[in-house]
Amino acid sequence: MTPRPLPPPRIPLETRPNNMSPAPPAPPPPSKPLPGPSSNRPIGPPLLHFHPSYFYDLRYNGLSGGAKAMSLLWPQVKAIWNDPTVHSVTFSKKFGPGGRNAFLSYAPHFHPNPQQLAEYLKQHPGATSDEWEDKVVWERRDADRNTDTGNATQANQLSDVCQKVFILTLAYHLGTKFNPSVCQRCLEQCYKLLWTFFGDPETRMLPEIEYGQYVRGCQPKPQFRPEGLLHVRSLIQLSQVLPLLPAPPDKLSPHHFMHPWFEQHVSFLQNHEVGRSAAHRQNNIQTHYFIQLATHLITLNRPSEAHDVATQIFFPSPTNPRGISSKVSPETNILVHELKRPNPLHYHLFELEPLIFLASLADSVRKYNNNLQHLPDVWEAENHALKRAHDFTLKYLMRSYNLDPRNNDGSPWNLPPGTKEPERGGTEFRQILFHTRGVAEKYGTRIGNHR
Repeated sequence: MTPRPLPPPRIPLETRPNNMSPAPPAPPPPSKPLPGPSSNRPIGPPLLHFHPSYFYDLRYNGLSGGAKAMSLLWPQVKAIWNDPTVHSVTFSKKFGPGGRNAFLSYAPHFHPNPQQLAEYLKQHPGATSDEWEDKVVWERRDADRNTDTGNATQANQLSDVCQKVFILTLAYHLGTKFNPSVCQRCLEQCYKLLWTFFGDPETRMLPEIEYGQYVRGCQPKPQFRPEGLLHVRSLIQLSQVLPLLPAPPDKLSPHHFMHPWFEQHVSFLQNHEVGRSAAHRQNNIQTHYFIQLATHLITLNRPSEAHDVATQIFFPSPTNPRGISSKVSPETNILVHELKRPNPLHYHLFELEPLIFLASLADSVRKYNNNLQHLPDVWEAENHALKRAHDFTLKYLMRSYNLDPRNNDGSPWNLPPGTKEPERGGTEFRQILFHTRGVAEKYGTRIGNHR
């Protein structure tokens, strides 16, 4: 499909790095940071909120319907304005081997051995979890999520700051046209939030994520776990909106400390044991690793590298020799590594979501960069495998609601042999239908035999 003609970008992506070159550190905001709340909610943010095409349009072409978008954002903007809280990994009650500034989260599917714990508590009545957690063996139970991770709140602190900056930056960008009076206040609060979390040497988070999904216990265990990158996926929200903020020499531009931070984080993803291990996993860990790396490369104005990252998922590569066919079965169209697990629908969506996002990002890179339109279209990989996986998932989800999915010829759709019946009902429709839009943008409004 030939892309519609577009006006030239305001600043060509491949020539922008000089605009975002590191500058001397700015002074910290005048007000003293306030500790954020300690939350025991589930680790991790809601996943990717907007498709890349939306932000490319917003960045280079403005936004039709922006006034309506601003009206929807306005209550959230006011709520953030009225909340003086800033966030930092150093506000957590628990710190790991990396120290106060290092990110720490706990592996959610590990639990203390109940016999050993009972024996320890018998010998040490009244011992707290901080006292016994490293004195007993912790065991993995894939179907059982451990919610006792509240003392290590770094992931929630990160999620909160990314969500706030995401909202404030959209309001700032839209406000330049629809409500200029909000722009300065949004920009000031963005700077304060970002400086506290990423810039201030006392409260900044280190860009190396070495202790994500850390396994507690006295048993031998790996020092670094690639699964930990799942707990920093909220950084994608931040990567999407940072290019919408003003560049230096604006005194409130965060790029002079955010650009070096993301450069170091990308280097960590590409060169550290955590990143190298995640790149070679064949399940959702690999997919989430590549979507994080690709999105951050876009923020650093390296779009051709971002597209190269996407092709490593969809086409054969050293990290993924079979390409997308290693994930999507050519016979059944299921994501083969995820439907084998307990709670298979959750994990199926947990991998399909970043796959669609990654394909949309690669498509946007080709569409908005004239010198990159020759790059391969990842949607076409392995006979449109991603669309087939999406269609299968939507039908599987319809079946969970006792609806009657059909094949393209109108005949009844049956589960592939050996596939579990889905659990009835749930909240997943909202999740998949959001990404149906991304597939529809590529293939038209009709998806298979369902809209």
